[in-house]
Order: sequence, then C-alpha cells, then structure tokens
Amino acid sequence: MAKNKIGIVVPYRNRREHLNHFIPTITSHLKNQKIDYEIIIVEQANDKPFNRGKLLNVGVERAKTLQTNYVALTDVYMLAHKDS
Repeated sequence: MAKNKIGIVVPYRNRREHLNHFIPTITSHLKNQKIDYEIIIVEQANDKPFNRGKLLNVGVERAKTLQTNYVALTDVYMLAHKDS
C-alpha cells in the first residue's frame, strides 16, 4: 500500500510576512505529527483582483501531479497549533 501524503494548498499574494511565519509553523507541525506532505504555494502575480478560487484550483491540480492522497485548502494566515 502506498504511503499517504497530504498536499497543503495555499493561495498567496503580497503577504510575505505571513508566508514567512506560515511555512516554518506548518512544517514543524506536520513533521511533529509524522505526516508526509507537500506545501503548494500558489501565487497570483498580476494586478487583477485576487482570485482565491482559481488559485485553489491550480493548487489542487499541482497536488495531483505530486501524487498526494489528500488535499487541504488553507490560507497563509491560518496557523496550526497544538491543543493543550
């Protein structure tokens, strides 16, 4: 049986400070839980209104190419935490 892997899709534009905090936080959380993962940052580079839905669709397609079994859709400001 293939090992399970989750794709974490994160739509992104102009929030570098959030991204710099998000990546190490989610990486640490997933490693502590011993979860195999791919973090997929999907960045909108044009000046049009932010299109979160399209970015998520692109991210899910990318997750398929990375052979993930599950996909989680999140935002760059949503951080994992451990309940006490």
